[in-house]
Amino acid sequence: MASSEPAEPVAGAADAHAIQKVDPIAAVQDSIDGLALSLFEALRGVRDSVAPEALDPAAAVSAVAPFQEEPDELGKNATAKDHLLNGLNGDYFPPRAFDLQEPDYHAFLLAYLGDDPYATELAARFEALERGKELEAKKASTTIDGDKETGGAATKAAATSSTAAAEKKKPELGDVGYEFRKKFDAGWFSGKVTAILPNAPNGYDRRCVYTDGDAEDLRLEDLRAFAAADPDNNSNETKKPRLSIKLKVSKPKDETPQKEAPAKGPPKSPEPDVKFPLAQAEYTKLLLDTEHERDVTATQTLARNVLAKSAAVDDLVANLPGMHRTREVQMARIAELIQSNHAVDRELEDAHAKARERREEVRRVLGECTCSALGVEEEAS
Repeated sequence: MASSEPAEPVAGAADAHAIQKVDPIAAVQDSIDGLALSLFEALRGVRDSVAPEALDPAAAVSAVAPFQEEPDELGKNATAKDHLLNGLNGDYFPPRAFDLQEPDYHAFLLAYLGDDPYATELAARFEALERGKELEAKKASTTIDGDKETGGAATKAAATSSTAAAEKKKPELGDVGYEFRKKFDAGWFSGKVTAILPNAPNGYDRRCVYTDGDAEDLRLEDLRAFAAADPDNNSNETKKPRLSIKLKVSKPKDETPQKEAPAKGPPKSPEPDVKFPLAQAEYTKLLLDTEHERDVTATQTLARNVLAKSAAVDDLVANLPGMHRTREVQMARIAELIQSNHAVDRELEDAHAKARERREEVRRVLGECTCSALGVEEEAS
């Protein structure tokens, strides 16, 4: 006797069917959830940019005390920096230094000496800005001196201005707009630095875009390595040594011998000209400008993410079944489906009536056969 229990479906076939069957409504709901999550991340990113101290309340509480309970014992080789920072609480100074309402310059100095990452980044940014100002001023003075020497000649002035403009437009290595070439398996591809990302992990703060549309975050060391490996880079050409010819000249006898110049030792390397904010006003302007640039970058990144999610939702909604049909076409289709349902309903009723007739006929024949087999006359109903 066959079992009445339904057979279990094959797991593999069911899973494959479930994977192939995609519900458009569910896909739209998932995209809307992703859009909501992107908006949440955007708001949280704005909160982190505006009030980073709210992320770690425990750190804010622990940074109340400016001094440690017991200073460390310093050895004989301790530097002035070690003596200065000994006994100070390193967590106390960064919140005071980076407070946008009242930034403390002395707290910034102590945070910088304590190797705080953000303080180090601010100092590096200040030095880069000052170097750029000096370079622009030097180029401007060179252009003015060139104009004075030519006596105001129109042709040479135009050539000098065009050369200065070309040099000004050419960015330095690692700056925004700097172009380079990188060798891949398929050959050399040209890239361009489009943005500098502050606080990027592991120094990958140069957003680069290649000519084929691919983007990659690189370090400043990577760009130097690409420039050194590029055979078409003019800066890699080694200078040819100059040939010098010494002529022997006989000295007159009555000439007194000159004193020999003392032997020169190895040339001393010039002391580095370090650029650092030296006043409260310089530091305040630097901090506000840096925070504004970070806010602009974060807002642009979050806005791109939100717009991408919104475009994905619009695309899924536009691809839902029936979205391209007009109201008249949809109403006509609904009328056709209603008529089809009525026709199927009538067919179902006819089939049900025939089934009832067959059931009564089977019961009658079965009763007659039973009575005939038992020799019993069936009672008239």
